[in-house]
Amino acid sequence: MGPPAEAWDERGPGCAGLHDVSVPARAVVASRSLCPQMPRILVIDDDTAVRTTVRHLLERAGYEIVEAGDGKDAGPLLGSVDLVITDLPMPEVDGVDLIGLIRREGHKVPVIAMSGGGKVDSKSYLEVARALGAFATIAKPFDLEHLLATVRDALASRGA
Repeated sequence: MGPPAEAWDERGPGCAGLHDVSVPARAVVASRSLCPQMPRILVIDDDTAVRTTVRHLLERAGYEIVEAGDGKDAGPLLGSVDLVITDLPMPEVDGVDLIGLIRREGHKVPVIAMSGGGKVDSKSYLEVARALGAFATIAKPFDLEHLLATVRDALASRGA
C-alpha cells in the first residue's frame, strides 16, 4: 500500500527525484522515483489527458509511474511493475488483449481495467476484463478517490 499523500515530502535518505527508465521509444515515462521500495505502476491509456490525470494523482500519493499510450508499448514493461492500470479500447493492442497477454505470460501483476466505451458498451468491455482476471474494473468517468482506493487494494492483494 502506498503512503498517504501527506508523506509526499517525507521520502527519507537516498530517495531521488526524476530518473531515467529504459522503455520502448513510443512509451512515455513520467515517473518520479520516490524510493526504491515504492510500488511501480504502469498506466496505459491512449488518451493523454486521462494518463496525465492518473499519473498526477498517483505521484502525489507517492507511487512511481510509468506510462504507455497503447498495449503494444506496455508489453515490454510488464515484468518491471507492481500494478497495471489499463484502458480497454485502444487503437493497436487494446486492454483486453493486454490482460490476456499478462495472464498467458504468467505475470502475477494485478490489473485495474478502465473503460468509457468505444465500439461497444463500456460495461461489456469491463465484464470481459473481469472474466480475464482483472483485479478490478472502473467505468469512466471515475472518481479519483475511488481509483486511489482501488490502487491501494490491488497493491495490498499482492503484498506490495
